[in-house]
Amino acid sequence: MENIMLSSQEIRTQMMQLWKDTFHDSDDYINLIFNNYFDINLVEYEERDGKLIAAMLAIPYTFYALDSDKTVKGLYLCGLSTLPEYRSMGLMSKLIENINKHAYNDNYAFTFLIPANVGLQRYYEDRNYIKSCFKSENIYIEDYDFNKLITDKNINVEILLGSDCFINRVALSDIVTYLNTRNTVADSFDIYRTEEDAKVILEENSMAGGTVLVALNNAKNIIGLLFSTINSDSKVSVQKLVADSSDIKYLLLQKLQSYIHDKDGLKSKEIIVQSESADDIKQIYSPYVNEFSDEFSEGVITEHDEVYNPLSAQKVFAMSRICKLSEVLIFATALCPAREYSILVKEDDFAENRGLHVCKDGKYSYTPLDSFTTEELTSLEKKLAEDLNGYVLSVRGVSELLWRHGSDPLVDDVISIPRLPLNISLMLE
Repeated sequence: MENIMLSSQEIRTQMMQLWKDTFHDSDDYINLIFNNYFDINLVEYEERDGKLIAAMLAIPYTFYALDSDKTVKGLYLCGLSTLPEYRSMGLMSKLIENINKHAYNDNYAFTFLIPANVGLQRYYEDRNYIKSCFKSENIYIEDYDFNKLITDKNINVEILLGSDCFINRVALSDIVTYLNTRNTVADSFDIYRTEEDAKVILEENSMAGGTVLVALNNAKNIIGLLFSTINSDSKVSVQKLVADSSDIKYLLLQKLQSYIHDKDGLKSKEIIVQSESADDIKQIYSPYVNEFSDEFSEGVITEHDEVYNPLSAQKVFAMSRICKLSEVLIFATALCPAREYSILVKEDDFAENRGLHVCKDGKYSYTPLDSFTTEELTSLEKKLAEDLNGYVLSVRGVSELLWRHGSDPLVDDVISIPRLPLNISLMLE
């Protein structure tokens, strides 16, 4: 078959159709994505005789952490799709390798994606993606009494409901500032939001029949945000909930509960609150003990009692692959300057990842692999093997340590490489 050079517009048009045929999203939603994020330089595709048969879209994000001026660039991979008759031919694997080469050459620290199911998790694991972001769910039954969790009954908070409030009462810049100063977990990779991101988030929320709540104090400053949508099974899902205090958090949920009770057509009025924090615990609220599997039934005593389960109950949300190891370790050193470790990477597809990476005294240094003679390399490996803070690892091995799950905090006392979870929310899923 002949390869035909497609124009940017032809690629865009065919990608949009491939997206629709694969994911069955609405035209409005697909237009929202491509109007805001389509960049021909961040697209990988395969064509046959002028027909697009496989494609993916990459979206750039900047990651940051509070109390640090260091940032890293990441590429979010979405819309990965192949025509049914061309699947199992290795086309998507080729596109994934191509986009990671692109990311490496353009100094993106890593690429990341959101797998839709366990089968896709295994598929991406085989392509060197590591589980890097976990989400827990707090499930509140229909008649849960949020008021009992509010300690200050006289707290004066104005809660605005719906998109009109942003036009008349709340500036978009204030939304972005609040998200960027509250949407973070200590020592982690967090997405830095722009006003353009916020516009897309709000429009997507509206398309999904969602609800946004904003809590304001007496000075009309934002002190809480809640983003929710209705799932395919008619349950209410809260994708993001950030607030200055637990009282404000529960006031927002109380307001959401009142709103959905007045909304027609919901088969269930449970509220499922998602959290990407690696340190949150899962809480189940229900008077119906028998509805839970054995792992949740123990400890359920009375209506509205809380059942706490270990962090292992969290679900995988996103997976990541490091492209530029130096960028990741510079960021890690800035966040955790007290950590000291040396990592020797002997083999990797990308030349600048191969070598000795040292984090010491709050500084990062790198020595290329080809700087060592065979004898020096042998001596170095022996030295690292005897050093508790020394490692000989692949880039994947480093990724597994950086993004390790937090279910066993004792591991942090043994491994000097810090755990830096990836925290993402309000993404195109």
